[in-house]
Amino acid sequence: MSNRLLRDSFQINKSIVANQAALDEAQAEYDSLVASAIIEGLITLIATIGAIASLVAGEGPLAVELGLTAGENFAKMIADAVAANKLPA
Repeated sequence: MSNRLLRDSFQINKSIVANQAALDEAQAEYDSLVASAIIEGLITLIATIGAIASLVAGEGPLAVELGLTAGENFAKMIADAVAANKLPA
């Protein structure tokens, strides 16, 4: 009975270690997605401010370019937020 208890204990510990590794990997991926969404949100905000400032200064082509950059980053931010379960799919 003692050998079986040791063997079962070893299997339980092995399973815990494997599950902890999987949890750590998932947490790292989640943290990365959240960080990416935050960075993309900041880039979107900066590009939007730049586009507005460009329009005020009469720089239409630059405003369009910055507006497109803002839109692309906004789409990436939403995709990363959904992937990180911060928004419903």
